[in-house]
Amino acid sequence: AVVSTQSRSRYFFLFYILTYLMFMIVDSGEGPEPSNHPKTLYTFEPPTISSAMHLYVIYIFMFIFSEDGWGIKGLTGKLYSRISGCPTEIKIPLTLAPEQILSLICMVSNMFWKILESGILFSLFAINLILIIISNCSILNPGPNSLSVVYNNIHGLINTRDLASVTPPLNMTKVHEIHGYIFANRPDIVILNETWLKKSILSSEVLPDNYKVFRLDRSLKSHPFDPSQPKKFRKNGGGVLIAHRCDLDISSVEFTKIRAQAELLSIILKTQSGKSFCISTFYRVGTLGLDNFEQFKKHFIALVSSKKLQHHILVGDFNMPNVSWPDGTTSSDLLSKFIGFLTGDLGHTQLVSSPTHKSGNVLDLVFTNIPNLVKNTKVLEQNEMCLSDHFAITFDIDIKTKYVKQPKRKMYNY
Repeated sequence: AVVSTQSRSRYFFLFYILTYLMFMIVDSGEGPEPSNHPKTLYTFEPPTISSAMHLYVIYIFMFIFSEDGWGIKGLTGKLYSRISGCPTEIKIPLTLAPEQILSLICMVSNMFWKILESGILFSLFAINLILIIISNCSILNPGPNSLSVVYNNIHGLINTRDLASVTPPLNMTKVHEIHGYIFANRPDIVILNETWLKKSILSSEVLPDNYKVFRLDRSLKSHPFDPSQPKKFRKNGGGVLIAHRCDLDISSVEFTKIRAQAELLSIILKTQSGKSFCISTFYRVGTLGLDNFEQFKKHFIALVSSKKLQHHILVGDFNMPNVSWPDGTTSSDLLSKFIGFLTGDLGHTQLVSSPTHKSGNVLDLVFTNIPNLVKNTKVLEQNEMCLSDHFAITFDIDIKTKYVKQPKRKMYNY
């Protein structure tokens, strides 16, 4: 028996539909379900772009080449006729015999079928493309070309009257202000000084749960007692924090080779391309003396010996009101040691020159040995991030990364 071209086209179309359905994965779930959750109905995983496009190409080629005519002109004409659903030429005589009228009706119905067939194909393509984009957010948003960073000395997440408590309550007004800023601006990296946090407070209580948090709360190790100034010692307060978004395709680890007796925290970040860089934050209490500088220096010498300081950014409240920026001149011998070590020995550049405190002083600083990669440094208005006597600082790190694909969600039948 001879199979007509129209029948072959329909067979190819049905073949495409059946093959596409085979690529749709329906998982009934593996392993026992937790007793406190109802049974999972199903987990649906849409087909990938490559598998869907392969099927489309196979169907189109089979649809085009279902008749003779393999030349360029023939292929072009058949491509137009097959995709548009219309023949390249339609000849209708002026007078029609009864049998010709029947033939014309068959031809029109055949054209209608082809138009419907092409419309279904286009609809399948559009619907599945939308499903693929929805289930893979990285298609529309593959990842940032630079990492956005926000820093602020927030002057405590605990009320002053509760500082002496072992389990103090959080200042929820300030927590909500910080959350509001994060949800509105979506920074990739958040750096905070003077958190005033205690061990009893979880990081998830402070920042949204889509951030990975590294903390160094104040203790006698990070802020040792100074016998030369016993009246100025503050057991509570202080504390530093660095956090980054969990959906960034970067690995992060705290530098713990050495524990300096200072409120100083360093994080090593590595992108999927293998590029690594270090971000540090330092809160310097203005009453501390030379011992604090020696601990500070000890920490960074260890970073240099570990070859972790090739690409480095240091942000924090240095409490250096008597320094003139951008040249970094000062009459204080102690402050000269800090500045000389950072700009001279480590080869860093300081990027902030406008006031960062309501008193008009430049206290919060950004040092880096990669100034060509740190861009758009900006000092925000007071209280723009949260209520504080310090102004927040934002900048971008010119390093490309990607977003991690979100995990599958299970739908429970309650």
